[in-house]
Amino acid sequence: MSRIPNGTYRAKAIDSKHGVTKKGGIEIAIGFELLGEQWAGQTITGYVYFTENTDDDRSMESLEACGWNGTDIDKDPLPGLGSCECSIVVENETYEGKERSKVKWINKAGAVSTSEPLTDEQRRVFAARMAAKIGARKARNGSASQGQQQKLGDDNVPF
Repeated sequence: MSRIPNGTYRAKAIDSKHGVTKKGGIEIAIGFELLGEQWAGQTITGYVYFTENTDDDRSMESLEACGWNGTDIDKDPLPGLGSCECSIVVENETYEGKERSKVKWINKAGAVSTSEPLTDEQRRVFAARMAAKIGARKARNGSASQGQQQKLGDDNVPF
């Protein structure tokens, strides 16, 4: 199988299988078929984990994005799986000395994603760094907006 380039792809879940991770957690393998791009028809497997270290709500959200109807989580394939398109984020990595494409995120179709979400601390640092710049920009744009308003006629049409 050729590697799929890093990126976000439209996909449809085509199968699922429950399993146990090497550390004893629960995993659900989901087979995806890519849609509508150069890679249409290519398949890739993603994994949703239920362990002591994962967010079960986020894991269930990923399953719902694949069409799971929220019932019978113990069935293979999951009920409703593949009933809608989803969006998957693929990243290439080296694992045990081999290059491979990996499904990093599973989202609702059209959902916005990022390669790595900011932590709360990173958000605070970013906001603090940008605060002065935002204020300066508002000051510049505010004076420009006032000047623009002065150029408008009585009917708000600029002449």
